[in-house]
Amino acid sequence: MIRGRRRTSSRLRFFARWNTTSTLGRIFIAIVVCAIAPLLFSSIGIPSPWLVPGSPSTANRSPQGTAASVSADDVIGNSSVIGSVPVVGHPGAPAFDSGNGMVYVPDYDNVTLVSGIGVVTSIPLYPYPEAIDPIAASFDAADGYVYIVNGWEGCTDCDPGNITVISGTSIIGWIPFSHPTAAVYDPVNELEYVATSNDNVSLIDGTTITASVPVGSDPGYAAVDSSNGWVYVTNVGSDNVSVINGTSVVGSITGFDDPTGVSFDPTDGLVYVANYQTGTISVIDGLTVVSSIDLESAFAPTAKISAIT
Repeated sequence: MIRGRRRTSSRLRFFARWNTTSTLGRIFIAIVVCAIAPLLFSSIGIPSPWLVPGSPSTANRSPQGTAASVSADDVIGNSSVIGSVPVVGHPGAPAFDSGNGMVYVPDYDNVTLVSGIGVVTSIPLYPYPEAIDPIAASFDAADGYVYIVNGWEGCTDCDPGNITVISGTSIIGWIPFSHPTAAVYDPVNELEYVATSNDNVSLIDGTTITASVPVGSDPGYAAVDSSNGWVYVTNVGSDNVSVINGTSVVGSITGFDDPTGVSFDPTDGLVYVANYQTGTISVIDGLTVVSSIDLESAFAPTAKISAIT
């Protein structure tokens, strides 16, 4: 395929294609996905995405202007949803603070703090500069900080975004970024990694950017191998996955088709990458793709996979 301009973000393409699907088509896809996914994942030995809390870069967001709820780990018991937490209507990917036991949910221009199945408080991001449209959260266990990714996703005329830094229930500062897309904490090196749409990943120590690592084109999601500290970054623009150790790129894995969501399984030490175009999941062991799982044919002919947990 000939490529000219950088391709639109996979998240935006996903919703654009979804919007062109008929209402009946959407209902059919939703029913098929919800009914088949748990059985399919269980049959091949992968935990169901409906039952496992997602990494900070993989949660889906509710349509703007509608009531929404977040199903965090605290409100799911075994295979049953035992409650829901109402938020404003635009929740992003949440993060769990193991220090205070609360879940931080980016929520339009607020961050909602959840404990169990109840809302504890809400932290307004405005009027902090550029702190609007939060899309994800990440918890840094070394500092006890929660990092909120404010990306202004899809807005070309808006401010470029930033990272809001929260300690407990207080905003302690913000870090300027150019269109951040994801954040993930590395417990081995005790650093926070932030992917940006200008083709690099920045490292944060506390509230300071300490380094910048060039990756592929249009990085969108990131996950960390907690056993060795390797950070896997999906680059939708260049169809590859960059692997970072500390401040160095230790490998670039090819063979993907619009790689989007990525997740690490600590049980078997494997990394799973969602391929949007083909509806498949690539399985990575270290720096090698060892297998591929076809999900699109099982879900529906028109379904696309944009996230994995």
